[in-house]
Amino acid sequence: MMQKRIIFFVLLFTSSVSFAQLKLPALVSDGMVLQRDQPVKIWGWNFSGKKVTVSFNDKTYIAYPGNDKKWFIMLDAMQDGGPYDIQISTEGDTINIKKILFGDVWLCSGQSNMTFAMSKLSEKESDDIARSSNSNIREFQVKQKYSFEPEDNVVGQWREASPDNVLKFSAVAYYMAKNLYEKYQVPIGIVHSSWGGTPAEAWTSPEGLKDFPHYAEQYNYLRDTVNLKTTLEKNDQVNDKSFRIHYQPATLFNAMIHPLIPYTIKGIAWYQGEANTRKAAEYERLLPALIRGWRDNWQQGDIPFLIVQLANFMAPPKRPSEGGWAWIREAQLKVSQTVPNMALVVTIDLGEADDIHPLNKKEVGRRLALAAEGMVYNDKSVVYSGPVYQSMKKESDKIILRFTNTGSGLMAKGGNLNRFAIAGQDKKFVWASAKIEGDRVIVRSDSVADPVAVRYAWASNPEGNNLYNKEGLPASPFRTDDWEK
Repeated sequence: MMQKRIIFFVLLFTSSVSFAQLKLPALVSDGMVLQRDQPVKIWGWNFSGKKVTVSFNDKTYIAYPGNDKKWFIMLDAMQDGGPYDIQISTEGDTINIKKILFGDVWLCSGQSNMTFAMSKLSEKESDDIARSSNSNIREFQVKQKYSFEPEDNVVGQWREASPDNVLKFSAVAYYMAKNLYEKYQVPIGIVHSSWGGTPAEAWTSPEGLKDFPHYAEQYNYLRDTVNLKTTLEKNDQVNDKSFRIHYQPATLFNAMIHPLIPYTIKGIAWYQGEANTRKAAEYERLLPALIRGWRDNWQQGDIPFLIVQLANFMAPPKRPSEGGWAWIREAQLKVSQTVPNMALVVTIDLGEADDIHPLNKKEVGRRLALAAEGMVYNDKSVVYSGPVYQSMKKESDKIILRFTNTGSGLMAKGGNLNRFAIAGQDKKFVWASAKIEGDRVIVRSDSVADPVAVRYAWASNPEGNNLYNKEGLPASPFRTDDWEK
């Protein structure tokens, strides 16, 4: 009798599975936040190949699967609000999606400082965590995965902010969302897709690698499973711990970005660069290729792209240094100035000498929100950038610097200006005195009678750098010379 019951339940289960014709991507699920004020794509698969009906807000949309069984429809633009339900059906199968909100959707990506979870701030930000309940802030965290071929789905689910759920949220992304929600009272959806330690080439699309033959060749070589197996076996034999599959070109784009692309978004926040610090010159070309590849795939035009510039890290130098991480920060600055619809979030004052993962994620998120307010939400009243070097002029034994983004004026935070260095034709930098005169900074040194170049905060950790605007935002590190590293 027991055996018959088991057979009955097995048959019942398999028959119910056979009727499950519809499949939806993980993103299109209960609790999702859809982008307001734009038509948004809803998609999935129907393995029966038959017509799909989507019912939403008293409207009916019809779709027919292609040869790959994939279908999609475009929902009409909606104002912010909710919750809503969507019903998706085909002959013999129906899926209901509940608790949908319309608001602004931000893709937050990068490496460990974006991955850094609120749980690591359980003591420092305990009050914020305790008061985090807000059904209008939601995160979809993409499960970490790599692939040598573009994937069409991810693993993850939408979670509302709450004292329990928020512990798993990206801290930077959460504080960005929290600030945006508090200002605009619009639901904020975070699509969080990051992986600690990963280089930019792993997040670059296969098409974006075309101008980097060494990465393109590596990608194409390892796509062959025989070559990949051989490589892994060889590295095991020599105990090479440096080879990680998920560090390889395009592997994370394929698995963790490509499946998200149909989802309409407001913008992208990017916190990455630590893994590329030894290749700053290449990064200056690679990051635009990454951005271009993402934008080309999304087909939403020049999607706003916010870069978090790397924070100060390691021991501060006693003498003017050769730069260290300053070179990667310069690459990030240049990309923000040359690629359309970009903003740079400077965090040179938020780091910690002995920790590559500084704890002040709250301020990073606030500054990301400021950048979004000023550039994406077009709030002209917002000063969202600190001073940025514009030009220099030599006068006798002094160099006069001018800046953009001075807000309501330049200021030296906490005393006299620090971390300015000056050099003559010999290219030997020495510490310099610097003072603010109106919208200018005057730099000189008794040791350099005929100066030609100035550098500011030019070190991995320029501790004590204190040039700000009066809105409290720090100046980006810079140099006036074009001397090679």
